[in-house]
Amino acid sequence: MSAVDSTTEPDRKTGTRTFTVVAALVLVIGLVILAVFGVRYLRERDSVAEIVEARESANVTASEVVQTVFSFHYEDVDASLTRLEEISAGNFLTEQRQFSDEVRKRVEEQKAVVTATISNTAVSELNIDDGTAAVIVVFTATSEREGEEDIVRRQSSVVDLMWEDDRWKAVEVNQVGASVPVGVSSESVRELEGALGGSEGAEGGLTGSDQTDSGEGGDAGSGTGEDTDDGGP
Repeated sequence: MSAVDSTTEPDRKTGTRTFTVVAALVLVIGLVILAVFGVRYLRERDSVAEIVEARESANVTASEVVQTVFSFHYEDVDASLTRLEEISAGNFLTEQRQFSDEVRKRVEEQKAVVTATISNTAVSELNIDDGTAAVIVVFTATSEREGEEDIVRRQSSVVDLMWEDDRWKAVEVNQVGASVPVGVSSESVRELEGALGGSEGAEGGLTGSDQTDSGEGGDAGSGTGEDTDDGGP
């Protein structure tokens, strides 16, 4: 019996050590795999969170841009112009500065009050690496001028954004499709079209030609101030 015991005991110890080594290797491999996938998960989660945050902030900025471009009061035009400069960049900013005096003069002369109410927004393009985004904004613009009936139009614009100074800023604002009169009779629509002289979709916006008439802005970033006969700013 002693001879048997002396030969089996080392085998048991060897088997135990082998099992321990294998278990340790399995544990190490498992931890490595867990770490790799854990890091990937955290990166993907952070990436998704970054995209969500970028989309939300782009929506907020685009809404603010549209409200600022299409909302102003003749008693405080400078506040709108100043705010628009703060959230603008590139050529869009240059154009705001170029036509600010003309806009101020026309709005004050006509005692115009225009208010934009945002209905919906949707991010159509987003590139975090390049720092660019495009947002579609649907809104209603209500125009009031002394001695004239209020004009309400529903329209949509695409706001192109660029990441600058740790925030989104507008580099271009373009109208999408035609603006649609809201709550007016067909006769009023014909009168409005006549007053606009067929300038539907013409360049406008806060720095454009016919915003106080209808809140239109075919290219709000153009600021050309053309078609001044229609009575807009």
